[in-house]
Amino acid sequence: MATASTLQARRQVTRVSKQSECGWGIVVVIAAHVGMASSGILRCSGILYLPWMNEFDLSAKETAAIQSFMSSPAGFAVLIGGVLSNRFGCRFTGILGGFLMWLGLFCTYWVNDIVQLYATAAIIGIGMGILVNAASVIITFYFIKRFNVANAVTYAGRGTGMIAIPPLFQLLLDSYGWRGAFLVTSAIMANVILCGVLFRPRQFGLALNTTESTTSSQEELRQQPSGEKDNGSDDDDYTDGRTGEVTDEPDTSTAVPDCRTKSG
Repeated sequence: MATASTLQARRQVTRVSKQSECGWGIVVVIAAHVGMASSGILRCSGILYLPWMNEFDLSAKETAAIQSFMSSPAGFAVLIGGVLSNRFGCRFTGILGGFLMWLGLFCTYWVNDIVQLYATAAIIGIGMGILVNAASVIITFYFIKRFNVANAVTYAGRGTGMIAIPPLFQLLLDSYGWRGAFLVTSAIMANVILCGVLFRPRQFGLALNTTESTTSSQEELRQQPSGEKDNGSDDDDYTDGRTGEVTDEPDTSTAVPDCRTKSG
């Protein structure tokens, strides 16, 4: 159970955090938005349906399964991303997710059969799920008061990707074919790795420990009896009435003379 001093320390850290949300947090939100936009690659399967069917002489069922091999691992990989974020941090997780997406897109250029295409689609999906988790978690470290807005801007990246990536992929498909489209897209998606690099971890431990120690000392002083608060002072010290200096000997020069006389 948390003590009163610990809760007070956390509230003080929260107040400090609210004042610094407009710094590096803006860069993190933009990077998370771009990372979420990379999920728009899932919407490109319909564009590639006929080229893949004609290239590999596939049935409609086999061709449609490619999107399943991409989207299903993306959903399950979010769990892997959560474990990695907790163990290694959001920066490493975001870099790993972006790298796997780039690797899957780049290797798709070299596939020769449907099994290899299933494998590269799964790699793309796993990288996407890991990256999405890192982008979702990192904003919680930078935003408290404006978390709702930051979260909305981050997840709006999905809409940005669905709008921007399919037309771009169609343009590349018409110009370079589906293999060339994947090669160029892999070069574009390599920039998502940079988004993971921007997921800089934010340290709260030092501020929290410092505040906790301060509030703990204050709590101990409040609970300490008033007679014991000055135990640390030296009772043998004397203050000079003329100079105000603290000395070890009493000032006898200004002492009041004893007017009493001894009886005969």
